Amino acid sequence: MTKQQQQQQQQQQQQQQQQQQQRQRRRQQQHHHHHHQQQQQQQQQQQRQRRRQQHHHHHHQQQQQQQQQQQ
Repeated sequence: MTKQQQQQQQQQQQQQQQQQQQRQRRRQQQHHHHHHQQQQQQQQQQQRQRRRQQHHHHHHQQQQQQQQQQQ
């Protein structure tokens, strides 16, 4: 496996973990109406990943992650 393929696999795993975390987070926060907090957390995650991915120029994957998190 090339380095690029390994990185993509890692990023896909991160995507799945984040989606699961957000399903739980959304459930908890909408139940308690903490909408502002929810948005802050999403932005922090996006920035960390955006930096990492621009370094490796995986722009297509980067967009997917942002869209999924913002839904």
